[in-house]
Amino acid sequence: MQRCKGFSLIELLVVVILIGIIAAVAGLSLVNYTINRNLRSAARVIASDFALCKERAISENTSYQITFVIGGNGYNINVGGPPVLVATKSFAEFGSDIIIQNADFGGAPQVNFISRGTISPLTPPPGVNSVIHISGCLRRIDHFDNATIGVETGRKVGLSWQGCGDIT
Repeated sequence: MQRCKGFSLIELLVVVILIGIIAAVAGLSLVNYTINRNLRSAARVIASDFALCKERAISENTSYQITFVIGGNGYNINVGGPPVLVATKSFAEFGSDIIIQNADFGGAPQVNFISRGTISPLTPPPGVNSVIHISGCLRRIDHFDNATIGVETGRKVGLSWQGCGDIT
């Protein structure tokens, strides 16, 4: 009696099912990674614009404002006493699911850099933290990743990161 060489149909089906399960798990991990990466990139852009506005306020001896669109996916950069729009930034390049949940700088969704490079008002009202909350979500499965950017007011402007894994 001669044995046939090869695989049975059941063995092939088991292998195909295992490959399918591994691909599904890898696909979900890739989606989560992409959202997290987009959120970190958006947070870095905000931090970069904070530093740029601070530097320009000092070098040009004028004030700069960054006004956030709450519930939207962008913000405006204005310059001068009566504000003149310099740039409009959008997170569309990072995906449609990146939104600004909250931006509170002393009760307003804007941060003002005065000519010394400090933030005005110098001290927020009691109990008010100057923070921006941005989130990235995959609406189909209610998955949210969050990043919080905290801004120290006064003479020193610094950024602190929370959430969203390793952002630095």
